[in-house]
Amino acid sequence: MALGMTLSAVTATSATFAFTGVAADGTIEVQIGPRPDFELSIAPIYKTGLGPNITMSGLNQRSTLFARARMRRASQAIEGGWTDVIGLRTLDDTAQIITPASVMIEPAMLIVPERLLGFTPSGAVAGFPIENLGRDSPVAYRSAVAGGTFSFNVRTAGAPIDTVALLNTNIPEAATILVRGANTEAALTSGPQFTTVAAPFRASLNLPQRNGYHSLVRLGSLQAYPWWRIIIANALTPGSPPMMHAEHLILGRNRMSKNHSLDKKETPAPLGTLERRRSGAPDRIEGLVMRKVDFDLSNLTEAQYETAYADLIYRESLPVFCIPNSKGGAFLHDRMLYGDLSGGGVTNPYSPRYTRSFSISSLI
Repeated sequence: MALGMTLSAVTATSATFAFTGVAADGTIEVQIGPRPDFELSIAPIYKTGLGPNITMSGLNQRSTLFARARMRRASQAIEGGWTDVIGLRTLDDTAQIITPASVMIEPAMLIVPERLLGFTPSGAVAGFPIENLGRDSPVAYRSAVAGGTFSFNVRTAGAPIDTVALLNTNIPEAATILVRGANTEAALTSGPQFTTVAAPFRASLNLPQRNGYHSLVRLGSLQAYPWWRIIIANALTPGSPPMMHAEHLILGRNRMSKNHSLDKKETPAPLGTLERRRSGAPDRIEGLVMRKVDFDLSNLTEAQYETAYADLIYRESLPVFCIPNSKGGAFLHDRMLYGDLSGGGVTNPYSPRYTRSFSISSLI
């Protein structure tokens, strides 16, 4: 008998599905994502029990999502194919706070990621190694851990850092993040030299549908340790055990010094193509939709330019993490950029003042 799947209940953060034709052993695998083809988006496959009713929690409010399921036997063989795709809309919950702040703009953040030289993963899922966190590509590290607390260690060369970001994740709203630094890996658990306070994971709260969710941790001051530990708690995603999906890890020094100029420009940069046949029918190949953002930091002093930005000529076509306006709040999440740095023209509108032009092609 083929596996059948129907939607029986929806809340702001969960969906309950009923199943028929469930086998006597194995697991039901459920895939949930923002697109009905489950491509070009964060749509992990979650392992669940055998039903007949399964509640998938940790979803996002006010979001249109799609789900499908399949049966995997205890032998790991897949029995039958995917069920028909089900569409659902999660309900409203706590509203975003979008009241205008007294200060609407804060200096641009620009972080050159430190090289990640080694990793110690926890609960890694086959096919999604932790090394993917250091690649500027839409690939991911996935970890499945009972209890919904994920942690991993990462080694750098020991350069001072003051910013940690984990980008494009499926981490739910209630999760928290904590960062530790130490001179040895063993000290990360026995007595770290530096520990932050556990903070809300998401950079912006109460977000409706997004392709992925980002965390931003500012350490307050530069900390120079070769070993770092990232701890994410209360990350109770759908499935059993819960599973984390994360695509990019940034550790680096924030070169914040100036507000961006008023003529910042953002344009979509889709990697797909659309042509039309002579009949007018579309011939469409969908691809990742990137963003290209151009902005200037104007009227920099010579000291600001030389100490913070002059070396960026050597980062041409290499990834950086950037937030043109670092003002916190409901929209900080959508201002984050991670991708190739290009352009980089420098002018002296009046000596010895500098204007540095930036162009970022962002994966997020």
